[in-house]
Amino acid sequence: IRKKAMISQPMNGLTDEEIEKTRNKAIKHLERLGYKVVNTLFTDDWYSDSSMKDRGVENIPLCFLAKSLENMSLCDVAYFCDGWEDARGCRIEHDAAEEYGLDIIYAEDVEEPEAPITDEQKAFMDGMNHTEIVLDSYFDMILDAWSDCSDEYQRSAKIIKNGVNKWLKSAKFERYTDFVKENESKANE
Repeated sequence: IRKKAMISQPMNGLTDEEIEKTRNKAIKHLERLGYKVVNTLFTDDWYSDSSMKDRGVENIPLCFLAKSLENMSLCDVAYFCDGWEDARGCRIEHDAAEEYGLDIIYAEDVEEPEAPITDEQKAFMDGMNHTEIVLDSYFDMILDAWSDCSDEYQRSAKIIKNGVNKWLKSAKFERYTDFVKENESKANE
């Protein structure tokens, strides 16, 4: 199953355009590495200042941090944008990521990509995620169907499911084109 990543970025004093530009760069990098990005930027009406005040929220920044930490619990990786050290919420997220064993990626360590991620690459990665969900459901259905069968059938289904999950985890390609090149060379042999 594809690993999930969150983005921690400073926002205080930045325009929406600056925040979006930094975030989009981080998302493209993480997707290129094969991660599924979990949202930690809460912009819908539920999180507007007026809506939060109507619900009795006294400390809005703390509410955003709590929601971000909740979403961090779904992740394997935390990506920290430049300037995270100067932002109170980012420092707290960093401490949590370290303490709870998430892998950490720093924006300053990221090299510029050769080319931007294409729609085709994004569609491929979305397809991989869909494939993982479908296969997981398929094997759960098999296990349910075989629940009345012998232990041997149940063990066989679990072995197959574990094998497919291991293949999915090891079949990571940093770029979609690596996958295409590998399969084209196999087809030409």
